[in-house]
Amino acid sequence: MTVFYKTTVKLGVFLILLCLGSMIASAQINTGSMAGTVTDSGGGVIPGAQVTATERQSGSVYKTTTSSSGAYVFTSLRPGNYDISVTAPTFKAAQVTGLPVYVTTRASHDFTLSAGAVSETVTVVANGPSLETETSDIGTVLTEAQVQDLPSLAGGAMRSLVALTLLTPGAVGTGTNGGTTYVKIGGGQTFGSDNLLDGISTQRSENGTGFFDQMTPSLDAIEEFRVETLALPSYLGRTTGGIANFKTRSGTNSYHGTVYDYFKNTIFDANNWFNKGNAIINGGTQDSLQAFRRPADMHQDYGVTLGGPVYIPHVYNGRDKTFFFFSFEQVPSSFGHTVLSTVPTDAQRGLLNGSNGTIGDFSATLGAPVAGLTNPCTGNPILSGQIFDPTTTTRVNGVECRMPFVNNQVPIGRSQIATEVLALIPRQNYVGSGTQNYSYATNEVVNQVANSLRIDQNFGTRHHLFAFGSARENFDSGVADLPGPVNSGSQLQDFYAKLLRIGYDFTITPHLINQVTFGGNRINSFNSAPASLLGINYDAQLGIPNTTSPGTTFPTFNIGENLPGLGSPNFDDNVDNALLLDDNVSWQKGQHSLRFGGTYRWQQFSYINNGPAAGTFNFARSQTAGTNQVNAEADSGNGIASFLLGAPANTSRSLQIHFPRWIQHYYAAYAQDDWKARKNLTVNLGFRYSIDTPRHEADGDISSFDPTIPNPAANGILGAMRFGGVGPGRDGNKNEQFASTYYKDFEPRIGFSYAPGWLHDSFVIRSAYSIMYGPLIYADYGQGLSAGFTTVTPGENTDGFVPSGALDAGPPPLSLTPTIDPALLVGGASVADYVAKTDGKPAMVQNWTLETQAQLAPDLILTIGYLGERGTRLRSLVYWANSINPSNFSLGDTITAPVQSAAAVAAGITAPYANFFNITNGLVGQALLPFPQYGYLNNDSYLQDRGQSTYNAMEVKLERRFRDGLNVLMSYTWSKTYTDADSIQPYQATVLGQSGTQNPYNLKAERALSTQDVPTNFVISYLYELPVGKGKKFLGNSNSFVNALIGGYRVGGVQRYLSGQPIGFFGALGVPYFDGAIRFSRAVGTDIETPAAASGHYNPLTYVSPAGNNTNLYNPTGFWNRNAFIDVNDAAHRGTGPFHFGDLPRNTAEVRTPAFFNEDLNLNKHIPIHNQISADLRLEAFNVFNRHGWGKPDSGINDINFGQVTSLNDAPRSMQVVLKIRY
Repeated sequence: MTVFYKTTVKLGVFLILLCLGSMIASAQINTGSMAGTVTDSGGGVIPGAQVTATERQSGSVYKTTTSSSGAYVFTSLRPGNYDISVTAPTFKAAQVTGLPVYVTTRASHDFTLSAGAVSETVTVVANGPSLETETSDIGTVLTEAQVQDLPSLAGGAMRSLVALTLLTPGAVGTGTNGGTTYVKIGGGQTFGSDNLLDGISTQRSENGTGFFDQMTPSLDAIEEFRVETLALPSYLGRTTGGIANFKTRSGTNSYHGTVYDYFKNTIFDANNWFNKGNAIINGGTQDSLQAFRRPADMHQDYGVTLGGPVYIPHVYNGRDKTFFFFSFEQVPSSFGHTVLSTVPTDAQRGLLNGSNGTIGDFSATLGAPVAGLTNPCTGNPILSGQIFDPTTTTRVNGVECRMPFVNNQVPIGRSQIATEVLALIPRQNYVGSGTQNYSYATNEVVNQVANSLRIDQNFGTRHHLFAFGSARENFDSGVADLPGPVNSGSQLQDFYAKLLRIGYDFTITPHLINQVTFGGNRINSFNSAPASLLGINYDAQLGIPNTTSPGTTFPTFNIGENLPGLGSPNFDDNVDNALLLDDNVSWQKGQHSLRFGGTYRWQQFSYINNGPAAGTFNFARSQTAGTNQVNAEADSGNGIASFLLGAPANTSRSLQIHFPRWIQHYYAAYAQDDWKARKNLTVNLGFRYSIDTPRHEADGDISSFDPTIPNPAANGILGAMRFGGVGPGRDGNKNEQFASTYYKDFEPRIGFSYAPGWLHDSFVIRSAYSIMYGPLIYADYGQGLSAGFTTVTPGENTDGFVPSGALDAGPPPLSLTPTIDPALLVGGASVADYVAKTDGKPAMVQNWTLETQAQLAPDLILTIGYLGERGTRLRSLVYWANSINPSNFSLGDTITAPVQSAAAVAAGITAPYANFFNITNGLVGQALLPFPQYGYLNNDSYLQDRGQSTYNAMEVKLERRFRDGLNVLMSYTWSKTYTDADSIQPYQATVLGQSGTQNPYNLKAERALSTQDVPTNFVISYLYELPVGKGKKFLGNSNSFVNALIGGYRVGGVQRYLSGQPIGFFGALGVPYFDGAIRFSRAVGTDIETPAAASGHYNPLTYVSPAGNNTNLYNPTGFWNRNAFIDVNDAAHRGTGPFHFGDLPRNTAEVRTPAFFNEDLNLNKHIPIHNQISADLRLEAFNVFNRHGWGKPDSGINDINFGQVTSLNDAPRSMQVVLKIRY
């Protein structure tokens, strides 16, 4: 039994025990709540009044009584619309109907009872949203109507749930048409927030919140959600910013469901702006129009939902008790591709001139003599493309040389393995430009399927149980470049996500409730080459020896000469498991609404790789070149010939002899007191304490560089590999994690909500301050910290000219035992993983808020607020452990000189240890490293925590919940974010932004605008039922025929307008042995933007080449002015003097990417069919005005395409037709 399932059983037993009697605490994380005060007409409180809440759709009933202060609280209510009734002796009963309760939100309603008989009832109807007078956290709810009916793109992937979070203030990401992976909330880090499903986290130990859209159930399985921006209550934590909490849909007392199909077709789409421009530039001919036609876009997204009471005729009637909701969705797609590749020509394969495959003819590659090159073995000039026999290698006058093959014809058959592989490579079938001579028509299959089921059970009014499970598969076959096992272009990816939620609420007394929620997340990302799934031992089939532990992958042959790699080693599985438990007790005591709770998370990540065991064989021209003189290996020889002769440049074979299981634990306990200090003042006091443990390996098989251990290969200087676990050469700690667990995660939360009485309950002031801690997230995909436990056996080391053994001899045998050696990975070219002892501290985030809410009308609320955040110890990539100190920049070119050189001696530099020249290149830069026995020390994939950030924002929100046919959510955010740590996975942020840290010794200079700083962000979403037709304001008396034509229409829209993001310019010359990203300096008196860009009329296709033709269609002047930048270390500015830092900031606010404007609209026709059966026919248009804002111009200053705009920041207009049958 695996660790995962053992732990599941243990936690399951623990859960049962908690459900039976535990009163340790998780609050209404997946439910809502309601509070208020009951008074008489004179303002006196009424204790002991009976308050009953009835959820309309399910009939669920909740009861409580008012406290001695007249206060009542329902701490855990299923989201929905409620009828609330209040009764007390000698008073008339009071009732409010249709009061909405939303997930993680506390609704409020006060009652004033009039004297009279209890049998008399005063009823009022709720008017939509109410002011948040009971809490101080900042958040926004999206209701079921918004989730289900706003425009949602279905284009080759399931409709995005994450994209809906971008409708809320404080959420920043890319467009609504995709790219929702990089979303951040409330100034937090990308991937550093959390997404809860029914109150349980979906954070992954490797990606954080990355790729959440691939884990979610169908969008139709979601009832509503709330985005908590900042000022979180104490029962929420482990985030660097906000949290999105999604509530799954439940069944009701009536059977309801949908059958739907989202249909897309290319004819509904506009063409890409670049395609249209290129077609015009190429003459607008039929051929050019065909060449630059609209990309194929034919997709369907279909599914079904059904919910209602569980009813078994004559056996069980679940009305008011047992409910279910089922959802199924599938998005199948197939894309045809024609891939052009290069394969050996028929002549090279020996299939011409009657050779019958025995003589490979390379005469077509034979050229003129190479200037200055003579073969010492023959005394003749070496010809370009000439092939030489590697078996004739000898040395003449100290120079290695070989004898040429006559007529450049190579015997086929020396290598039986090469002959077998050659037979699997398809023959040429295409005559085109360049070297491409093989056309392959292939099909890419993409399929996404999501299933989910939720069960709700009421055991009377005191016990409520729910269970939810979902399974989702995201399959992509990739695009093959060649048929059969030699294909390397396609990688099958099967991404599975399985989620489980179980919740139990026990109303112990009307004032005391216990809620327990258990969750499980299992993610499998299985990547494989198609050949690996056939179960064939290709090593045995091809005759490759030394297959100690053969796999089923095809060996990899890298031949060069423009051929794709043959075979793929991909055969791995990333397994991400999590078990989570929350428990909470809520207690209403007088004016205090108390919550005490705890949470536990167990996470396991495993990386299982069976791929490279089949062997990797690399071939080059050098092995068939004439001599090892300079230029000879580039101008003579041929990789295909080297392959046919079985003369590899190097071979290797690796085997993961241990599959790591990385374990992390997270514990938290919290207390919350929502104190009703006065009728119009609520004080929110909370405290949370958490422990987040760095990962350890289940069997102790973990290794890391340790700066305190003597290195035996470097004469005992400090810095060597350390191995965890029990056994010889290990440190004896099976739970070794290298980074120390931090035990000071104290998280106070304080806030208030005040409604001035003189404003007649139409205005509220809310403010809060809190401290929270971010998650410990790794970024090595489980493949690091394993040196010594994964064997890699390279071929013999040669001078690069002599073949590394013979192909038919296979790679050297593998060792199947761990390498426990503190001197492992020494050498100047090595890469060793490094987790510092102090890296176990989670990010600390402080935030403070001040917000006002005004009820402008019974159904319209305006919110204006200020939000501030300060992050320290953020997950980062700002420091390199083995880089020279900038104080050594003054040495200039001496850094790359040998330690024995006169310049080095004059500078007083000596070898740092006696064995220095044996294990390194002996250069000055290597000697000056903090650990000169190593090359790169990789600590950016782990828990480096030196980042910081500040976030200040003004948020304005206008909200009208669905009433009288209109729903509006309008938000405007003005913000400024400074940071040196954009992402909790810093490597991805650096790659995306291309703006790495320059000087780790001066981090203040690294503080710059975030790559996702968006100063202005305006979003409006709306649903509006047109007031036309029967029963409406206009033509309300229409007959059935007229109403069928003009009635039942609704429009919906999402409009987003964002300012551009700052630019990070990169590509300056670096400094040897310094890992910082040296930046350019700014040239004084020059503009960064070119005149064309500054004019606002830039056209990236305006170009006439110097030759007068259109060989390059992009504007040569580009968007940026190259003369505005100075490379401080190039020959013109540094010469041979000291190295320097540039003065450009990491990201500059002087220029930004073009702004993002987008409008998505839909038009829906509601068609009644029969009784409860109806149809919605909807046309949805995305980027309806077909805006073509430019994408980010290339900002690599030394790139050939510097400043060029080659993409748009939004997809061209596309439309889809939706048919949804409701029953």
